[in-house]
Amino acid sequence: MRLFWNITHWCNYQCAYCGVPVFSRRAAEPQFHAFDHYPPEQWSSALLSVPAKEEVALTITGGEPFVDRCNFLVALREIAADPRFLIQIHTNGSWSPEYFADLDKTRIWLIVSFHSSQTRLPPFLDRLQRLRAAGFTQGKVVMVLAPEHEPNAEETIRAIEDTGWFVNVTAMLPDGAYLDHRRRSERA
Repeated sequence: MRLFWNITHWCNYQCAYCGVPVFSRRAAEPQFHAFDHYPPEQWSSALLSVPAKEEVALTITGGEPFVDRCNFLVALREIAADPRFLIQIHTNGSWSPEYFADLDKTRIWLIVSFHSSQTRLPPFLDRLQRLRAAGFTQGKVVMVLAPEHEPNAEETIRAIEDTGWFVNVTAMLPDGAYLDHRRRSERA
């Protein structure tokens, strides 16, 4: 069984190519988080009540799921304790892994996105190492081939792969500030 939980539109990044509404810069209405509607214990209880006897692949996305550390940790701790769940979390990796030190990470995989418009490569590589050192299982790094990533794409990919992470380059879809961007450069 596969479950997808888009937990929030909250994000500490404001990537021009992202279609997720971010704060008041792109959305007139307030951005809600799953925990605005129900407490974390109720979310985890609902997920744990799924009548699956075999493995449940749970993908958690956002915005940035780790922005709400307190509530997310409560829900994540309860879900990760159930051996049926294999959890994949899409994140930008900008959070402190030390905050999640006591979390059982054996069944949690991270898919970490790199956004050169929001962070420089050396601090990003440092965060990848800190995530690994904190016991998080490396999944892969995703890099959207947006115009701002093109000039240094090959160099960036090599630098990330040199740290032992697999890099998945994703074509930029027309979205966000690039909604009308229908043509790619020959290089892209």
